[in-house]
Amino acid sequence: MFSKVYSTTITGITAYVVTVEVDVGRGLPVFDMGGYLSTEVKEAKERVRIALRNSGYEQKPRRITVNISPADLHKYGTGFDLPIAIGILGAQDEVNMTAFEDMVIIGELSLDGTVNPVKGILPSVCEALQQGKKRCILPAENMAEGSVVKGMELIPVRTLKEAVVYLQTGKSPAQERNSPLKGNYDTAGKESPQEQLDFLEIKGQESAKRATMIAAAGMHNILYVGPPGSGKTMLAKRISSIMPELSFEEQLELTKIYSIAGQLNPNHPLMTKRPFRAPGHGVTQAALLGGDSRVSHSAINRGCDIEGTVENSVLSPRVTVEKGAKVSYSVLLPGVTVETGAVIEYAIIGEGCHIGKDCRVGGAPDSALDGKWDLTVLAPDCQLEDGREVAPGIMLDHHGKEVLK
Repeated sequence: MFSKVYSTTITGITAYVVTVEVDVGRGLPVFDMGGYLSTEVKEAKERVRIALRNSGYEQKPRRITVNISPADLHKYGTGFDLPIAIGILGAQDEVNMTAFEDMVIIGELSLDGTVNPVKGILPSVCEALQQGKKRCILPAENMAEGSVVKGMELIPVRTLKEAVVYLQTGKSPAQERNSPLKGNYDTAGKESPQEQLDFLEIKGQESAKRATMIAAAGMHNILYVGPPGSGKTMLAKRISSIMPELSFEEQLELTKIYSIAGQLNPNHPLMTKRPFRAPGHGVTQAALLGGDSRVSHSAINRGCDIEGTVENSVLSPRVTVEKGAKVSYSVLLPGVTVETGAVIEYAIIGEGCHIGKDCRVGGAPDSALDGKWDLTVLAPDCQLEDGREVAPGIMLDHHGKEVLK
């Protein structure tokens, strides 16, 4: 027989609702899986097979075929174990298949049938709600994180048996231990108190403090230049204390990133403070941007050609910004090439970047973004060919002195 359940997958920081299709029929007793699957997803068939047996659901020799669609979307993660197991039981008429239509199921299975927590629950639940799903079966340890999302009924389960009992009776022991069922920010818990560095603690550095306050007030880029120990990191760490509080939407977006990275505190699932990241000066490109060949959020990897408009990104070496392209609110790492006629606005341009002829660099007066950010910083040794138009901005040499305006 055939059954269909819904789950989610994560690509970058974006979640997608996917369909897990299961067919159990006569034939050679094999377990086939398809749908553009990563290695950890393909390995699910062994975990699922043994977890079903150890949970008391004996499997007859049957041909099991699992397809996770859409097939052109690469599937990652271990959260498909539970939906595959439920799909197999649904195809064998052991659970009510009519309950699957408005539900997504997420969870990793141990060999004894225990449901383990997974990364990326928050973006997954958000996307499921946007796609019209009303209920979500998820690991009990991810309950607090999922509760941040309002309007979704959450069914926490600790074992495969609990999930099956819920689908058969509508009740789950873990659900009774965790309340409320509906996601609610007020009861989900907030981020744990952290050391709050205050901008008022800085003594002296009046010029640097004024520049920092102007940059924070106008949401400008800022580049600190100075010898070790002069206070660059001290100033940067305290910028968040003079910036506005995060809105709830910004908190959700920030929390999604930490959720996918697996860095979210399970007891305090909502990030409420602006983070400060301080990679060392010797950080490699792979450590800073990731070593994957795919284009990830806020990072354009090496070898890419940029066309159209790119915003809020980091352009790594060997990236080419083609003619007519526009790059805004971004950082161009050393080695980026900007072809003739491109537009670079409100950016920090690293050493050795090649800026072609007739490129517009700075804050463009005719830009709809003008008045929000008006600062572009060029590091030393940037190559600007003759004929370019330099709009208002601040251009610094290696001594920190203004050389173009």
